[in-house]
Amino acid sequence: MIKGSKESFVKSVPSNEAVCTNCKTEGTMNYNLFYKYYHVFFIPVFPYSKSGTLECSACKEQLSPYKLSKATRNEYEKVKKGLWPPVWHFSGIALLAIIFYLVSLSEAEQAKTTRVILQSLR
Repeated sequence: MIKGSKESFVKSVPSNEAVCTNCKTEGTMNYNLFYKYYHVFFIPVFPYSKSGTLECSACKEQLSPYKLSKATRNEYEKVKKGLWPPVWHFSGIALLAIIFYLVSLSEAEQAKTTRVILQSLR
């Protein structure tokens, strides 16, 4: 069975606190936020983890929010807390629910057909 986990980009949010440590420019830092999700046969089943990086739009330097000031870390945690996973990360669960429903319908129809055949034999 092909299973595993993958990470996908969710959104980019500008930072009000961070200053680039590489080029020293202010107002150019963005939080790039990601969600990790578990997949089976490359179909996302459910998300399980959030992560992010800080990227300077001027020099493209990528930094960990945890290696910067406390204010930056607090801002990052606040931004990350408000992040919701994309709906498509739950597509595997939706697909399983549809398959379960269709199998249930099929079983019910089969039972009905069996009852009709047994009644006609009496």
